[in-house]
Amino acid sequence: MKLLPEGIGKFTEIIDNDLYFVDKTRFIKTLDESGKHFLFFVRPRLFGKSVFLNMLETYYDIARKDQFERYFGKTWIYRHVTPEQGKHLVITLHFSEVSGTADSMASDFDAVIGMDIEGCAEKYSSFFKEDFSDKISKLDSAASKLNYFCMQARLMKYQVYLMIDEYDNIVNDILRAKEDPGYYDISSDIRFYIDFFKVVKSCCQKVFMTGVFPVTLDDLTSGYNIGTHISLTPAYNSMMGFTPEEVREIIACYQENGLLSGFAPEEIISEMSLWYGGYSFSEDSFCNGEHVFNSYMVTSYLSRFAMNGEPPEDKLVQNALISYDNIKLLVTQDQHSANDAETREMVIENLIAGEEYDRIIARCFSPEALLKGRNFISCLFYLGLLTVKGIKGGSPILDIPNLHARMQYYGYLQNRVKRVLAEDVSSKLAEAFDKGGFSGIIKTLVDVILDYYNRYSVTLQTKPRDELSQALFQAFMSWTNMYDKASEYELNHGYNDIFLFPKIGSVGVEHSYLIELKYLKPEDSDAVKNKYIEDARKQLRDYAADPKSSTLAQGTSLHLTVVVLRGFKLEFFEDTVRNETEGSESKSDKEVSPHCRNDSEWCFKGF
Repeated sequence: MKLLPEGIGKFTEIIDNDLYFVDKTRFIKTLDESGKHFLFFVRPRLFGKSVFLNMLETYYDIARKDQFERYFGKTWIYRHVTPEQGKHLVITLHFSEVSGTADSMASDFDAVIGMDIEGCAEKYSSFFKEDFSDKISKLDSAASKLNYFCMQARLMKYQVYLMIDEYDNIVNDILRAKEDPGYYDISSDIRFYIDFFKVVKSCCQKVFMTGVFPVTLDDLTSGYNIGTHISLTPAYNSMMGFTPEEVREIIACYQENGLLSGFAPEEIISEMSLWYGGYSFSEDSFCNGEHVFNSYMVTSYLSRFAMNGEPPEDKLVQNALISYDNIKLLVTQDQHSANDAETREMVIENLIAGEEYDRIIARCFSPEALLKGRNFISCLFYLGLLTVKGIKGGSPILDIPNLHARMQYYGYLQNRVKRVLAEDVSSKLAEAFDKGGFSGIIKTLVDVILDYYNRYSVTLQTKPRDELSQALFQAFMSWTNMYDKASEYELNHGYNDIFLFPKIGSVGVEHSYLIELKYLKPEDSDAVKNKYIEDARKQLRDYAADPKSSTLAQGTSLHLTVVVLRGFKLEFFEDTVRNETEGSESKSDKEVSPHCRNDSEWCFKGF
């Protein structure tokens, strides 16, 4: 059977090794018929941009014209070939290969990109005079090399198609290198970048660029209007990433070959949708029910699933995580007033707490405007941390697309609490997790989290919010190598709040926890509180009765834990141990008599 090309960024390598290829070649015809020759298209990281760009390069490359059947014989475009096939000298540049400090970026750019252009000159040397590649190698800058290449191509009646992967990477790296980009005039440090694109405009017949942020140079120079931004055009919504139907076809291929057996396709798709799907990049696409999955995450998940014969317990795809520092850069820079940074911090808290934003998405912005507060929501959208989830008053409603994105917000919140409180949060959490895992005492962990929540909220003068306190519980309960955490996991036709169960390989862990969180309003009576408690107890008993709970608990003592909060205060806590003999009750060896205080109740008893 054909294996999925996990981590492979070249279309030609996928075909040469007979790997599974999700056919996106129909978009070649769409691009050709658009009538636009200068295009740029942005998507979040690991969405299949590099494979798509290499596919375009292979299709249009005059040097590979005779290899058309080899690479495209089993694809859609083979039956719908366009006049542009095999007609261009293709120069492909990877700006992500350029690295260095802001001071050295220009010379690094000329060295790396200049070498790429020299490679293209060598590749096409037979199309030119004998000294063509030698003359290019003697030129100093990448811009001068590109200019000479295109000038000679024009004399020989050839058309140049320039393709750039991660074209915005240079600007991002320079901004990250500055201590305070908000007060920084970037135009001087990217003069080489501007000069390069002036040459692009003057000499290339076609341009296709990919990136993450839709950075333009229009505001800095009249030399190059970067072209047509097609990322938000509904016709291109699924040009990169996988549609649900494409995912179904992958699953069907695996199951036909005896893999992923015992699992219904829709069950697999449902779980992947929860974690890796839900992306719509325009209002029309959302209204038409069109959404896509992150292709790298799907490939990683299904590859691990096929290898181990069961769904991966760890749904996070480490290579696809956005670093805390990158999110922090967007949040903390351009602090011309403390209120602006605080507003962006509040946006993240609001999103974690379940709020949506109806906001016009900025179609593009200059390098200097990338970190401006007005573009913060749009930046989260382009990073894949927000997506279109509806329409309100003509504006898209933006919300977190899936659990993978939500977990990255939780990670940011963990680090923010640590920064605000200026202490090592992890050490206290580690001690509390040890008590829970080895001694069966989970209340210490609850107390530690509530202490952080109280001090964090008081320091920032924020009001208590049920959703934010739940987010902090979710975030902090993910901060351990001892436990895996399942939230909103289907158990006995319900969805749990938090399930802590031992990671595979965890040594000495003897206790697992099903935790139900309930929140009281300030005005709620004792009768309401008692109803919440009884509801939580019943939910936990139902969750525990599902055989999946016992499987995940892996032979450990399964605790049913009720946590009731009113504002910042613990109103009620109860921890019971479920006896493995179903239907029976017994006292735990560890029993603390229930006791009550004015502000809380705490019970630890056997079940």
